[in-house]
Amino acid sequence: ISDAVEKLAEVKPDDLEKVAKSQAISALAGGVVLHLALGTLYIWGNIAPFVTSYLRQFDPNVTASDTLFVFATALMGLSFSLTFGGRMERKIGPKWTAMIGGYIMAASTFAAAQCRSVGALITVYGLVFGVGTGIAYSAPLVCGLRHLPTQKGLVSGIITAGFGAGAFLFNYISTWLVNPAGHAPVGGYFGPEVTANIPFMFNALGCCYFLMVTLAGFLLKNPSPEVLAARQQAAASGTQPALADDTCHIAPGDMFGEPQAWLLWVCFFLTSIGGIFVLGSYKSFGSFFSQQYLVALGAWASIFNACGRLAWGQLADRTSYKIALSTMTACLGTLLLCYSFTTFSAPLFFAVTCALVFCYGGNFREPSESYASEEASHQRCTALECLLEAAVFIDALRKTGSIVSSQACTTSIMHLEHVP
Repeated sequence: ISDAVEKLAEVKPDDLEKVAKSQAISALAGGVVLHLALGTLYIWGNIAPFVTSYLRQFDPNVTASDTLFVFATALMGLSFSLTFGGRMERKIGPKWTAMIGGYIMAASTFAAAQCRSVGALITVYGLVFGVGTGIAYSAPLVCGLRHLPTQKGLVSGIITAGFGAGAFLFNYISTWLVNPAGHAPVGGYFGPEVTANIPFMFNALGCCYFLMVTLAGFLLKNPSPEVLAARQQAAASGTQPALADDTCHIAPGDMFGEPQAWLLWVCFFLTSIGGIFVLGSYKSFGSFFSQQYLVALGAWASIFNACGRLAWGQLADRTSYKIALSTMTACLGTLLLCYSFTTFSAPLFFAVTCALVFCYGGNFREPSESYASEEASHQRCTALECLLEAAVFIDALRKTGSIVSSQACTTSIMHLEHVP
């Protein structure tokens, strides 16, 4: 940066502003592209019936309740690798962190094409896929905040909106790959004309992820030394706020003594059970609706999830994380109480499912990032990373809770299907 300061005299302010803006746009674009790929974690609710039918060719005892563990294990792997990804980003930068995590995710998708049992799929497309997603997840967020340090809600909302939108895009792509003719299930499961396409679907998705991660890696770059030097000068003159400190001054263990951290964990635990319950089981819950309807529902729910990330992030920016989180949990709880009474109407079931996923969109990143920035304004993402490191065992517990609730839902629905 000291060398860059000397070069500032040769650069016109307007030119430097254009450079800073183009770098920020590039970083945001890279973050969105990467999160479009990472967000395909949520297509599991759409492809689960196809994959379950495929695995039944090798083990007729496999049911939908067995394959629910794939999704829950992926979420658990994401939780345990988030902090590792944050540490990796500080050492090797956002580009290589994003590419390493993304390539792990793509490799696990290729490997899933070779899986013939639930256990193998849980390990490969569950745990390994989740670990890759978790490693890459925060890199574009940290990079974006370095470019736009005063607009944390906007940055996190735009980038993580890609996470939700990815499921919208790939719900249709995966369905087209595996069931282009629109065959209906027989007895809850698909025939060989559909299941024969499962390996091809995984391989095609792996190719898409590989290309998207590569593109994102080239776009993700930290601010140039000239831009950082200009910000330092502006901060020294008082025309801009001081730069964020990338050094984490809060020990992870200290978060255990924070009452607000424990309250945040409780909110995460309860709201995520509800959100993941809907995301993992909406197809089973509405199994008597048409396949076209359920695919469209999954796609639009992903859009609402993306919009929720933007909306709750903006609300947290303009008010506080307490207001955003309290409003979100109240809405989510009320909608869940009504959910079981909505299946008699396709439009109502569609609306309530999308509303639930919209609320779940604010469950994790947006309120917690506001919490971190309010409690330690000079640390933003690094303070949040410490919070996640201390909370990782609670996060794993909430994923386990989601398995229990989703499995109970599916078992109940399968039982009701046999009631005259």
